[in-house]
Amino acid sequence: MADFSPFIPSQTISILGCGWLGRPLAVALLRSGYDVNGSTTSREKLRDLSAVGIRPYLISFAPEVEGENIDAFFRSRVVVICIPPGRATTASTDYLMRLRCVCSELLKGGVKKVLFISSTSVYRGKSGAVTETDADRESTGFLAEEIFRQNTSFDTTVIRFSGLVGPGRHPSRFLSGRTVSGGNDPVNLIHLDDCIGVIGTVIRRNFWNIDINACADAHPTRREFYHHVCVANGVPAPHFVPPDNDAPKIVSNKRLRDELGYELKFPDPMTMTY
Repeated sequence: MADFSPFIPSQTISILGCGWLGRPLAVALLRSGYDVNGSTTSREKLRDLSAVGIRPYLISFAPEVEGENIDAFFRSRVVVICIPPGRATTASTDYLMRLRCVCSELLKGGVKKVLFISSTSVYRGKSGAVTETDADRESTGFLAEEIFRQNTSFDTTVIRFSGLVGPGRHPSRFLSGRTVSGGNDPVNLIHLDDCIGVIGTVIRRNFWNIDINACADAHPTRREFYHHVCVANGVPAPHFVPPDNDAPKIVSNKRLRDELGYELKFPDPMTMTY
């Protein structure tokens, strides 16, 4: 688990969406002395959040914001938005409507800093080394980012995470035993501990109004990586067949390292632990 011990607590932080990423992020911030508000859409999870010291809020979207004590949740100076898009055919439109409603609540609460969790899916269809300027501006992910970036009432930083792995997301489960193509394509992954570390560094350094790719340094091939993790986990490795991608994509983390100054805990997917 990430340790934010060098951080100087100075505000309450609200995390909208205490799921696989949001909950451990909240715990790490609490350990550093921050007060943390956390939201969930499940009433059953309120007790779990409260038990670890997170101030729990029941907040959902239909797509309007609904819940209890919403005003109090959005009175934080910093809000981290961890709401992934759904997979249904209507998910794109619903997701953007949901985020516009969130933006309205941010404005009503007087929030000053917004950290929006996005993904490198904004580079879908791109090839070669992609940087923060290469996003598909018509993608759902980019349009979601723009909802917050275009609002001048608060500062917004967007973190685009690559494929997420870590506790509860062992990559051997993704392709084990399957017959798939693209064995020579590079993998673009980031470990949960580094996700938490990057978010904490942005908050600590006041690194606002910028987009950041967050990805491991190394990019082994899918064939190398999935054979390695499947064998290590004692499950069947995938069988790779042609074709390979003629123009594979590698997510560049140069800004993460050079400008944010973040040093990855897991720079190589081949040595990540789960």
